[in-house]
Amino acid sequence: MIPDPLFERLARLPVADPTPEFSAKLRAAACARLCARPVHPAWAWLVATWVAGYLGWAVHVSSSLYRLDPTTHGDRERRIGANATSGGGSHGDSVVDYGTP
Repeated sequence: MIPDPLFERLARLPVADPTPEFSAKLRAAACARLCARPVHPAWAWLVATWVAGYLGWAVHVSSSLYRLDPTTHGDRERRIGANATSGGGSHGDSVVDYGTP
């Protein structure tokens, strides 16, 4: 390892204990940075509203993946028959021919 001249000069400095006033000031500043500050209620409402809106959107989009196609008018048997005859996968996730409206 190559000796660093800066570290050598730092090692030669005399060790001095901090004064009690400096220690108290440093401790107070550290505690002030570590302690959580209260959040304004408007920010809390904004974040809560945003999260609720996002979750509502996610549920809406997720549920739209499972809705019936409006052109089938809820004709479940026709969709099942289309899946069975189209060489579908094991879970019925193949391409479904919904027909013309």
